[in-house]
Amino acid sequence: MKKQLLNIIEKIYSNLLRFIYTPELKIDLNESKKNLNSIYNYKQLNKEKIINKKINKKIDLSIIIPVYNNQVLVEKCLNSIINQKTKYNFEIICIDDGSTDKSLEILRKYEQKYSYLKVIHQENHGIAVARNVGINYSTGKYISFIDSDDFIDEKYIEILLNKAYSTNAEMVKCNYIEFSIEEQKIIKYGPNQAECELHESLKNDILKYKGFPWGSVMKRELWNDTRFPSGFWYEDMIMRMIIMRKLKNFVYINNCLYYYCNHTNNISKKVQKVNDVRCLDQLYLLQELLKVSKNDINEPISLYKNTLYELGVILWLRTKKLDKKIKKSAFIVACDIMDKLNDKEVVLNYNEKLFKRAFKTKNYLLWNLNAIDTMIKVKFNL
Repeated sequence: MKKQLLNIIEKIYSNLLRFIYTPELKIDLNESKKNLNSIYNYKQLNKEKIINKKINKKIDLSIIIPVYNNQVLVEKCLNSIINQKTKYNFEIICIDDGSTDKSLEILRKYEQKYSYLKVIHQENHGIAVARNVGINYSTGKYISFIDSDDFIDEKYIEILLNKAYSTNAEMVKCNYIEFSIEEQKIIKYGPNQAECELHESLKNDILKYKGFPWGSVMKRELWNDTRFPSGFWYEDMIMRMIIMRKLKNFVYINNCLYYYCNHTNNISKKVQKVNDVRCLDQLYLLQELLKVSKNDINEPISLYKNTLYELGVILWLRTKKLDKKIKKSAFIVACDIMDKLNDKEVVLNYNEKLFKRAFKTKNYLLWNLNAIDTMIKVKFNL
């Protein structure tokens, strides 16, 4: 009953949004860029080191695990991989990213015991660099990213690779379970959605599937000319902006095979709620990835859909605690970005249409209110 009432209220609120018309913001693009440049040190994509080792035909899967100060949970992660029930051969590549606790010591013990587990130690450079190092060392036909505080079902490899080989998929994604470490119980299951097998570009379906790097197997060749962007927050953006837009053969299965763990010490999975200027990485990393996307991937439909999503609800979410003047300036720059994209043949839902209108008319109020409506729908599964 409570959810039904909430659903009715949300629908009323959502329908009222279409009637919101406000004057365009009295701030031009150059002034907006000047405002942002006064607090944000603009940076371009780093030239990441790319090494593509020869594929070892005997290795089906390379599992890449970045590790940083995770002595409590890393063994559970490793054991869930080592105890896989599978006929497939796999290698485990652990990148210790300058841990100051006993994580490296634990990894070395596992390395001595298991010949297929390799440990690479480096100074602390962040998760993007750690994953990139793992890709550079990988020799499997497929790769899979697993966070060191997560764990996987015992049939994770078997089920995903069975599907990958039987369909020649470039990527197979599975559903996941959100798990509480402190309470040792399931918090919730990932969205229950229909399984699919696509033999064409994702196009209008790009946002149906989560852009997490974990919870999937993907052909290593997808990464031959691509690496995670270092030096930015929100490096996972590359998954939907680049990697998933390359796909011509994609499979989604609804099996919950990946356990995404929440715990109090998990810094990497906490949403940035502070008033930090680096939240603007959301805007500037997107701009940098758009340069790559436009040049290398000829698929404008998914590009538009994904950019609308990143500049709509996600930019609002990242920047909501910033100074109002800065937030408005970021919105104006976002309007300019969206204005340059081709929306031909793009299919939009109700909220996406409102975001499109907000950017086209520079309606800052509509952008804010529509983002709130979108977040309500996500939070309460409306």
